[in-house]
Amino acid sequence: MLKDLIVFQKAYELLKWIHLVTAKFPKSEKFVLAARTENAALDFLEAVIEANESVDKAAPLKRAVLALEKLRIWLRLSFELRYIAIRQ
Repeated sequence: MLKDLIVFQKAYELLKWIHLVTAKFPKSEKFVLAARTENAALDFLEAVIEANESVDKAAPLKRAVLALEKLRIWLRLSFELRYIAIRQ
């Protein structure tokens, strides 16, 4: 079952956290950096779901890795621009 999959649980929790954090971004960044960050998190979660359901897991897992790498970059940029604090 999907809810028992640890990677799904962690990806879902990450998506919830990102949604809360990006809601506090400045208005000027909501439609660019916040949207890209949330989309990367959504893409990651979708790829995890697809990998769990498909027989050939290689393609969805590659998409998951790519989405996760994008997410890292957007979060690093958000931190460097001080939209996210280290304690978050």
